[in-house]
Amino acid sequence: MRHAEFHIDLAARDAWLLCMKDAVNGLEVADDLKAELWNYLELAANSMVNQPG
Repeated sequence: MRHAEFHIDLAARDAWLLCMKDAVNGLEVADDLKAELWNYLELAANSMVNQPG
């Protein structure tokens, strides 16, 4: 839990996901691979949230 000391709320999650969305969209890989990566990133981002709101 290396992120446990940081306060991560839904707004922080969404900001990070927005950055990741731009990065994923910039990849020159097949769309199915982008989708698989995006699913993982959403799961990871949701698991990092440790504050309400």
